[in-house]
Amino acid sequence: MWQPLPAGVTWTSPPLFVFAQTRAKLVACFGEPSLRDLDSNGLGSFDAWALRFACGLEVTLWIFERDPLQNPVGPEDLTNIEVHANSRDFDHIACHLPFAPADAARSMPDPMVDAPKRWRLLRQDDHGNRYEVDAYTSRCRAGAIATSFEERGHKQTYWIEGPDGRT
Repeated sequence: MWQPLPAGVTWTSPPLFVFAQTRAKLVACFGEPSLRDLDSNGLGSFDAWALRFACGLEVTLWIFERDPLQNPVGPEDLTNIEVHANSRDFDHIACHLPFAPADAARSMPDPMVDAPKRWRLLRQDDHGNRYEVDAYTSRCRAGAIATSFEERGHKQTYWIEGPDGRT
């Protein structure tokens, strides 16, 4: 779940990372960009999605109208999307966006935070045995993985345990 940020909210700092995606895929996920024809101060015009997720994460996704060779970028053309956010936790940001984390280029001047994995995803099988499935840096990511397991229709029970040991 997300909602658009108020008009005019965007970041002027360098992007945290970039990932390749098409405009059509972003429109399918988030609707039309909320900000249009913005000036990048030298890199050309861009459109942006300014999003706030229920967990408090705020993200803007910048898509430039032209590629580095100044060719127009069409709706189905794969192009680099710049990511700006109010968090530096890559895993948390990645769980909300339509890309494979391995496809992101994290070569920006300020390193992303590799936050501690404090949110544990646990599973109980049919015999009452409990197992830790994995640990994640954000509750959002752990919840998304739990949901994907539950949607498979198995009889196991999944839950998330936070840093303080509470679910």
